[in-house]
Amino acid sequence: FPSLLNSFRRSKREPPLGPLPCSHSKLSCCPSRGSRLAAPRLNFAPLLSLLADIPDPRRGQGKLYQLAHILLFSILSIVAGANSYRGVHTFMKVRRAVLNKALGIRWKRAPSYTAIRYILQGLKAEDVETAFRAHAENLNLAAAASGTRIVALDGKVLKGSFDAFN
Repeated sequence: FPSLLNSFRRSKREPPLGPLPCSHSKLSCCPSRGSRLAAPRLNFAPLLSLLADIPDPRRGQGKLYQLAHILLFSILSIVAGANSYRGVHTFMKVRRAVLNKALGIRWKRAPSYTAIRYILQGLKAEDVETAFRAHAENLNLAAAASGTRIVALDGKVLKGSFDAFN
C-alpha cells in the first residue's frame, strides 16, 4: 500500500518522473528489495463491490474503464496527495502497471484527466456517500467480529496544537 501512496512528493506542476523509493519493509516493489512490480497484499474486493453499486453516469457504449476501478484509483491518488484531475491522472499513469497487477486488470493506459473529470463530476453525491457509509460500517463490523478495538485519533490533539479562542 505505501508503494501506491508514495507518489506525489514534487510540486503540483512537476509530475513524478517514475516510481519513487519507498521506506516500507513488507512489500517488494523497490528495485533494492526485489521485483519492481510486486502487487500489494491488500484486499480491495469489499470496497470495489460497493463502488460498483454506484450508478455510472456514462452512456452504454464506450466504457473502456470500469467505474469502480476509476473510483478506487482516484481515492488512492487523493490519499497519496493528488489535488487535481491532472494529479489523479498522473498517479494512474505512473502506477498503472502496479495497479493492473494488484487488481488483475489490463489497462494499456490511464484514462485522460478530462475523462476522469467527466466521470467524477457526473456522479451523484448521495450515491457515493451511501457507498462510503456502507464501507465504514463493514470495517466497523469486521473489527468488532475479530475483537479488534478501534481508537480514533485526532492529529491536532496528539500534537498539542489547537485553535486559540481568545
